[in-house]
Amino acid sequence: MLKLIQAIIITILLSTSTSAQIFKFSKEISFAKYLQNKDQIAEAEWVLHNVDTALLNSSEKDSLFFEIGWLAYNNKKLDTAAQFLQKVSSNDARYNQSIFFASYSNSFKSRYNNAYLILNKINASDSLLQELKQFELAGISLLNKDYSGYQKHKSSFSYNSYILNQEEQNFSTYEKSIFYRKDKSPFIAGLLSTILPGAGKWYAEKKKQAIGALLPILSAGILMLEAYNKSGIADARFWIYGTVFTTFYIGNIWGSAMAVKVRNTELKKLYEGKILLDMQIPLRKFFN
Repeated sequence: MLKLIQAIIITILLSTSTSAQIFKFSKEISFAKYLQNKDQIAEAEWVLHNVDTALLNSSEKDSLFFEIGWLAYNNKKLDTAAQFLQKVSSNDARYNQSIFFASYSNSFKSRYNNAYLILNKINASDSLLQELKQFELAGISLLNKDYSGYQKHKSSFSYNSYILNQEEQNFSTYEKSIFYRKDKSPFIAGLLSTILPGAGKWYAEKKKQAIGALLPILSAGILMLEAYNKSGIADARFWIYGTVFTTFYIGNIWGSAMAVKVRNTELKKLYEGKILLDMQIPLRKFFN
């Protein structure tokens, strides 16, 4: 009889302790969300990161990992977002959302192989979810300049989903600029500016800079020739204007080559930004 009473007391204590822990965890999550709503992000992060996971069950851990990851994502801390969203288990109702945004976070950080592998964890039975997955994989392939991978995933585009229609069409436009556009050559830019100062920058599509480069070189050249015609090479003005002309002339050649490199980088960043934006919009719509 005594042993039975002891067993009942122990059971009650354990049950009370578990209930208290569940209640405490629920309060911490609610408090963190309250802090977020008050824009006290650092405080909300501190609360979530200081939850003792050793005291949580698997479902609670999923909730904690999702809240940490989602808070990080919305505050552009994408390394943290990717780390914690990947920890959400497949048993959780937010698993698909977690994986999609973990993959996107990796894509944004240019970790394309990781993003691709993470997203392939999803086994989508729903047709729209499957198309969304293929769309995101196509976006990763575009970013990674993987032509065959892009074509494979693009074949799943239906172009009739309100969530994906516009972005799928955009990808078809970007495809031409990414796979078929050749970068301009710094060597050609330098050669053109050797022949005609400013021509290399015109080639780099920096038309204002091209005119700005031509005028001082042309002016210095004219003044140098005038000094030479009047007094020959003994004239100090000839050497002064000659030095200015040579400095601007050589600098223009170097600057033209650099202008092409900058232009190539600008275009690359431009399309990367467009692709990443178009990858995010359908995710926000689908998981709204």
